[in-house]
Amino acid sequence: MKSSETQIPVPSLSSDLSTNVCPKCKETSEEVLNMETRKRVGWYCLKCEYFEKAILRETIIYKVTKVHI
Repeated sequence: MKSSETQIPVPSLSSDLSTNVCPKCKETSEEVLNMETRKRVGWYCLKCEYFEKAILRETIIYKVTKVHI
Protein backbone atom coordinates (compact mmCIF):
# COMPACT_ATOMS: atom_id res chain seq x y z
CA MET A 1 0.00 0.00 0.00
CA LYS A 2 1.28 3.46 -0.89
CA SER A 3 1.65 6.12 1.80
CA SER A 4 -1.02 8.29 0.14
CA GLU A 5 -3.62 5.48 0.31
CA THR A 6 -5.80 5.11 3.35
CA GLN A 7 -7.05 1.79 4.59
CA ILE A 8 -10.79 1.64 5.22
CA PRO A 9 -11.77 -0.60 8.14
CA VAL A 10 -14.07 -3.44 7.12
CA PRO A 11 -16.99 -4.19 9.46
CA SER A 12 -16.48 -7.56 11.06
CA LEU A 13 -18.69 -10.27 12.41
CA SER A 14 -18.24 -11.70 15.87
CA SER A 15 -16.55 -15.11 15.88
CA ASP A 16 -19.86 -16.87 16.64
CA LEU A 17 -21.83 -14.58 14.26
CA SER A 18 -24.25 -13.55 17.03
CA THR A 19 -23.47 -9.89 16.42
CA ASN A 20 -22.46 -7.86 13.40
CA VAL A 21 -21.49 -4.27 12.68
CA CYS A 22 -24.37 -2.44 11.01
CA PRO A 23 -23.25 -1.31 7.53
CA LYS A 24 -25.58 1.70 7.74
CA CYS A 25 -24.80 3.28 11.15
CA LYS A 26 -21.77 1.21 12.37
CA GLU A 27 -23.50 0.20 15.64
CA THR A 28 -23.81 -3.41 16.81
CA SER A 29 -26.55 -5.47 15.13
CA GLU A 30 -27.99 -8.58 16.79
CA GLU A 31 -28.78 -11.87 15.08
CA VAL A 32 -32.30 -12.83 14.04
CA LEU A 33 -32.99 -16.58 14.26
CA ASN A 34 -35.75 -18.76 12.82
CA MET A 35 -35.99 -21.56 15.38
CA GLU A 36 -38.48 -23.57 13.29
CA THR A 37 -35.92 -24.01 10.50
CA ARG A 38 -32.93 -23.71 12.89
CA LYS A 39 -31.31 -21.06 10.65
CA ARG A 40 -30.00 -17.53 11.11
CA VAL A 41 -32.06 -15.12 9.03
CA GLY A 42 -29.80 -12.10 9.44
CA TRP A 43 -28.96 -9.22 11.80
CA TYR A 44 -31.15 -6.36 12.98
CA CYS A 45 -29.82 -3.01 14.18
CA LEU A 46 -31.89 -1.59 17.03
CA LYS A 47 -30.50 1.92 16.53
CA CYS A 48 -31.32 2.55 12.86
CA GLU A 49 -33.70 -0.41 12.27
CA TYR A 50 -31.61 -1.75 9.37
CA PHE A 51 -31.85 -5.48 8.55
CA GLU A 52 -28.98 -7.32 6.87
CA LYS A 53 -29.82 -10.73 5.39
CA ALA A 54 -27.56 -13.70 6.24
CA ILE A 55 -26.05 -15.59 3.31
CA LEU A 56 -24.46 -19.02 2.82
CA ARG A 57 -22.43 -20.08 5.90
CA GLU A 58 -23.89 -17.23 7.95
CA THR A 59 -27.27 -19.01 8.06
CA ILE A 60 -25.90 -21.97 10.06
CA ILE A 61 -26.55 -21.96 13.81
CA TYR A 62 -23.78 -23.77 15.66
CA LYS A 63 -24.59 -25.89 18.72
CA VAL A 64 -23.58 -24.51 22.09
CA THR A 65 -21.38 -26.97 23.94
CA LYS A 66 -21.17 -25.13 27.28
CA VAL A 67 -23.49 -22.64 28.89
CA HIS A 68 -22.13 -20.34 31.60
CA ILE A 69 -24.75 -19.00 33.97
